[in-house]
Amino acid sequence: MAKTQTPRQRLDALLERFSEEIRQAFLASIQEIRDTARIAAIADALQKGDVERALQLVELDPAAFRGLQRAIRTAFEETGVVVARDIPTLRDAQGIPILFRFDPGFPSAARWVENRGVELVTAILDDQKLALRKALSDGLEAGRAARTVALDVVGRLNRATGQREGGIVGLTSGQYQAVAGARDQLASSDPAALRAYLARQARDQRFDKAVIKAISDKAPIEAEVVERAVTQYENRLLALRGETIGRTEATQATGAAQREAFAQVIAKAGIDASTVTKVWRCTRDERTRDAHRAMDGQVVGFTQPFKSPDGALLMFPGDTSLGAPAKDVIGCRCVVVNRLAGRQKAAA
Repeated sequence: MAKTQTPRQRLDALLERFSEEIRQAFLASIQEIRDTARIAAIADALQKGDVERALQLVELDPAAFRGLQRAIRTAFEETGVVVARDIPTLRDAQGIPILFRFDPGFPSAARWVENRGVELVTAILDDQKLALRKALSDGLEAGRAARTVALDVVGRLNRATGQREGGIVGLTSGQYQAVAGARDQLASSDPAALRAYLARQARDQRFDKAVIKAISDKAPIEAEVVERAVTQYENRLLALRGETIGRTEATQATGAAQREAFAQVIAKAGIDASTVTKVWRCTRDERTRDAHRAMDGQVVGFTQPFKSPDGALLMFPGDTSLGAPAKDVIGCRCVVVNRLAGRQKAAA
């Protein structure tokens, strides 16, 4: 017989599931942009020195991220349903159990889903434009051929898979700087620069032998090897970003759904919100940030925010509505446990 899960275990399972689904949705959006890129048109614009036109031709369209927005909506709605089922039975004045179903169409619920989807896609595209504009400009200034620069940005076709890989599309502006630095190091015959490349955690270690040989020979690495190493570095950075977005957005969506489910219960059952408390629970392992480990067990009222040691305020893990900075939300794996006064059973 399968062991019955606790509300916390169910929530952890949802977080794992939705982290993966959101990660896949983000990467699928990026792959679509890569695969539909018109390389010849982008290269032609670059040949004319028109970086802005080349950027437009990459087609950074919000519609490409509809799948990502759907994944966030699914995480929110399905978490709300599960949380609602775990809320202890409430009775009216006559002792009759109050039937409660999570309503994703409730104004506050629908508003959260819509706003979060727009905010995320806008942030991704705004930063993406910064990264691509810089990459296109840097490529031309370095004297690279227009078509080469276009491929540097949208990725090169993998004949085995039929899909483009590598490139700057999908990376943050900070990650682009890391790629540019790695390319410069690999293209250098300076042993110090090559050793610095070997310290990059996201590098593909299959190319280390070529780098070590270049250091020993005090000679540059073959250009074709440099390109392959950079492509794999870009792939790994994109994978890391996908994982980060998956975890961060899943934590935020499930946390928002928890709060919304309890808010709907409070409204329907006429409960005094002051009788509901929430407890911050961190994931106890070496990956947990110190600030969130210190918050473990912090208890606040349902309408009150949690406070981190640095002063950040969050209504739930991943919440940014009160101005919590990125360092308090990115990759967070914490959860909230809600409690109703006078009831021993804790609800997710």
